Amino acid sequence: MLKPVAINATATWPYYHMVKTLGLPPATASLVYFLGGGVGVLGNPLGARLTDRWGRRPTSLVGTLLSVASGVAFYYVPAGSGALSPLPLLVALMAINQIATSLFSVSDRCIDAELFRRRCAPPISARRA
Repeated sequence: MLKPVAINATATWPYYHMVKTLGLPPATASLVYFLGGGVGVLGNPLGARLTDRWGRRPTSLVGTLLSVASGVAFYYVPAGSGALSPLPLLVALMAINQIATSLFSVSDRCIDAELFRRRCAPPISARRA
């Protein structure tokens, strides 16, 4: 329950960093979110496939490590202008972060479902009155 709150509470930090520290216009910072987040949607099906192929815990670990690494790298992108514009790197790091976040979100939901094992009720056809 606290994970979504923490994610939403920290979701504005990259935007603030791009506008205040790197000096990007607000529209450009929004474009980074839009493009990176748009590519990040691919993380949901990728996370489901990797969870089936590798397992839940390895997928969660890889997603978490990639998310942290790309998040930290995002803050080390230097300010630049013209040919040295940080925009492509910022979009790439935002996309990697969003894909990785989706990876561990999908696998974590599967892990959460394993916490409380319940016996399923028999199908209706097996219940004879």
